[in-house]
Amino acid sequence: MEEEAIPISLPVADALLSAWVDFLTISIHTLLYHRGLYPRRTFLTARAFGAVVHQSRHPAVISWVASATDAVKSQIRAGAVERVSLVLYAPPPSALDTVHKPSLHNPTPTKAQYKSTSYQPSHKTAGAQTPPPVAERWVFNTGMFPIFPVSALPADTPDLVPGPAGGGNGDSAASDKHETIPGAASAQVNWVDVDEQLRGAIQRISHAAEKIQPLGEGATFTIAVEMRDDASAPLHHPQPWVPSEPTAQASGSQQDNTTTPIRTVTAGPLFFECWVEQTTT
Repeated sequence: MEEEAIPISLPVADALLSAWVDFLTISIHTLLYHRGLYPRRTFLTARAFGAVVHQSRHPAVISWVASATDAVKSQIRAGAVERVSLVLYAPPPSALDTVHKPSLHNPTPTKAQYKSTSYQPSHKTAGAQTPPPVAERWVFNTGMFPIFPVSALPADTPDLVPGPAGGGNGDSAASDKHETIPGAASAQVNWVDVDEQLRGAIQRISHAAEKIQPLGEGATFTIAVEMRDDASAPLHHPQPWVPSEPTAQASGSQQDNTTTPIRTVTAGPLFFECWVEQTTT
């Protein structure tokens, strides 16, 4: 029998969600760097949650990731998300197929892509080409996230600003967010532990990404969100999510996949798991 998600106060929920979205944003930039999706010279080195991280310094990539994680944040607020994945595709046979990666030379605004029971951000041009095989899925399992009081939360709160991650001073982008929480509410969470846990997860992700054989030039990516079984599809207008083929999610049959655990994060009411799925054929 599964444990029930933990209800928490509004200020704590807002701070925890903002911290986790910062973590997701930093993790995506870190993986784009270590998996070689863009040249390393296009990244800068900064600090976040006390860890050394790498962030793309190209405005198109920063905007793409920010819009994707903001859309993820809205769905988590609604209690609709089971897993978030950074999906990496094998290099396509032709450079014309690189529709899932923001170009550094001719960036195209992106929207999010909705697929059956899952969602992913992509270019407006996505779907014109069949995506290449999925090589890796870096998964963040949020199925046991605490219950976020949706109706009382502000529509949007800033996460990672378009600049050095964490401001470059050794502090995370979310490190000060809990300081404005009233004492009684703040006591629900050990914020030092939260930062330490997220720092450890980022370091494990970096280490795991460095050990894997490079994907090769022309690899592409997208971000997918798998919805809970009882979640409703986002149908309001304007809608940042658009449908996509279910085959774009799976990295092959279970026999063809290798799953490697990366980190389980437990910090007060915040609990999630990270792992990577690799295609072995």
